[in-house]
Amino acid sequence: MLSTKKRLYIVMSSLCVLGYIWMTLNLFFSDSYQTSVCLFHRISGLPCPSCGTTRAINAIFNGQFINAFLINPLGYFALLILLIVPFWLIYDIFRKQDSFYQTFIKVENKIKQTKPLALVLISLAIINWIWNIYKEL
Repeated sequence: MLSTKKRLYIVMSSLCVLGYIWMTLNLFFSDSYQTSVCLFHRISGLPCPSCGTTRAINAIFNGQFINAFLINPLGYFALLILLIVPFWLIYDIFRKQDSFYQTFIKVENKIKQTKPLALVLISLAIINWIWNIYKEL
């Protein structure tokens, strides 16, 4: 059975690889490859809080920083994750450390223990979702 740490590293590595594949398809084949993979959007017809994140990252790469924020502020967060997490995981693997796992646990516990912080994060997600619905993404 895999440990929680190994599962986290496998999941995060897989998500980063899928993220890079998705971004590559959208950056280099955007004219011929446009599809929505958002199951929530397909079923409900409403955008999810992360709808538009790919378009926001594309806008960042094209130097349209304000437009990227207006499309979906989560694009900046997603891009940051795609830039930092793979190197952090590789660092931990080669150094035989678990700094990513320890940081993940600390952040998770901090959010669970600090109700105002959790409420702020939930509120930001809801505000972003309302913004996406308002923009009719």
